[in-house]
Amino acid sequence: MKKGSNPTNFIEGIGCRRHRRQFLFAADAVAGRGESPVLPRLPFMIGDPCRRKYDNIKDDDQRTVGKRMAAKILVVDDEQPIADIIKFNLEKEGYQVVCAFDGEEAVRLAFDENPDLILLDLMLPVKDGMDVCREVRAAGLNVPIIMLTARDSEIDKVLGLEMGADDYVTKPFSTREILARVKAHLRRQAKAASQADQPPSQSNALRIHELTVDGDMYVVYKNGVPLDLTHREFELVQYMAKNCGRVMTREHLLQAVWGYEYLGDMRTVNVTIRRLREKLEDDPSRPEYIITRRGLGYLLRNPKSGG
Repeated sequence: MKKGSNPTNFIEGIGCRRHRRQFLFAADAVAGRGESPVLPRLPFMIGDPCRRKYDNIKDDDQRTVGKRMAAKILVVDDEQPIADIIKFNLEKEGYQVVCAFDGEEAVRLAFDENPDLILLDLMLPVKDGMDVCREVRAAGLNVPIIMLTARDSEIDKVLGLEMGADDYVTKPFSTREILARVKAHLRRQAKAASQADQPPSQSNALRIHELTVDGDMYVVYKNGVPLDLTHREFELVQYMAKNCGRVMTREHLLQAVWGYEYLGDMRTVNVTIRRLREKLEDDPSRPEYIITRRGLGYLLRNPKSGG
C-alpha cells in the first residue's frame, strides 16, 4: 500500500457509513491516536449484514480451534493501522500473527518465523510485494501466499500469480473475506500435510502417459523427473488428473480446487493453467496434456489415447 494513502480507501467496500466510522475509530485506537486504547467491537468483524455475499461461509467447527492455534500467519503491510486490524481479527480466530512493514523485513520473517500462510501487500517500501514473493518462492518456501493489492488492473493480478502467489484480494475488502480466504488455504494445507504423513500407496498415484501424480508425496513426475510445482498447481493438476478427459469450467475448477466462491474472477484459473503448461508440456504453445475447449473450459487428457 502506498505511503500516506487514506485508510478510508481500505474500507469503502465494508458497507454502511456507521460501520466505516467504527472501523476508522478502531484503526486510530490501535495506532494510539484515538482517545480510547481499547479496540471496540465492530459488527462487520463478526457478520456485517451489508456483506451478504459472504453469508454462506460457515465458521470452522469449535473442535478445530486447537489446530488453528498452531497456525502462524505473516501479515505484511506498510500501513500499521491496517496491519493491526487484520492482526486483531486473525488473533481473535486463534491464529498466531507476526507483522512486517516493509519488503526486506517480510523476507527475513518469512525465513525466521516459518509461517503457515503469508498475507502480502503489493505496495511496500524497500522491496515490493512482487520481489518478496519471488524471493520466498526461489528459496523453496511453499506456504500459501495471498496477495493484497489496491491495484485492480489485470496485469498486476496476473504478475502476482506468475511470481508464485496462490491468491489475491483486491482492496477494499472486508474482514470476513480475508478470514474466509485464510481458512480455505489453511484447511487445504492441513489436508495435504495429513496425506503426506500416511503410508505410501500405489493406488494413490495417477499415471497419465509420461506423467505420474503422486498424491502421497504431493509431487508430479514427468518421465520420472519431479516437477517444481507450487501447492496450488499440484492440487489443480491432481484434480484434473482424477477427472482425466472431462471438460470442466473455470467456475467449477475454482470451487473444487480453491474451495470457496471467488467472486466471479476467472483469471486465477487461466494464469495457473498457463503456469502448469509451462512446466508439464514440451511445447506450451501446442499443449498435449491440458487442452482448452473454447467457450467451455479445460480438460487434462492422455496424449497417447487422445482422451
